[in-house]
Amino acid sequence: MTQRSPILGLAAVCLLGRAAWAAEKTPRVYTNEDLARVAVPQAAPPADAAAISPSPVPSTAPTSENRRESHWRAESERVRRRLEPWRDEVASLRASIFARQAEPGVRPYTDPKVRAMQRKLEALEARVREAEDRLEESARRAGALPGWLR
Repeated sequence: MTQRSPILGLAAVCLLGRAAWAAEKTPRVYTNEDLARVAVPQAAPPADAAAISPSPVPSTAPTSENRRESHWRAESERVRRRLEPWRDEVASLRASIFARQAEPGVRPYTDPKVRAMQRKLEALEARVREAEDRLEESARRAGALPGWLR
């Protein structure tokens, strides 16, 4: 007998095993009959559902239905105007940091004044981000579209 017979036998076993594995991996197809068989019956709503549910109470507080695009654009502009001084201070701090780092004899990243200005800069940027995030989160919860805040 030659050496090829064990190799051929092994190849045949591998091919048969692969075919069996592929047959197991075919996805199950669900039909309407399958869904009807496992469906849970739904209870019918009462005939006079309008009479059972309480009537809405008019409210003077603004609701998400009352808050339209104009409200969110105005709110975004109000927050933008409130944050403008902070953004100006951020820009001036960045310029101060850059100027201090450019001075001769100053270690640009370990100088105490530079590090203090960087900490202040990071705190201001965090306050700006937090205010913007609060506006975006309240708008998202109220169902406002993102374009209304731009």
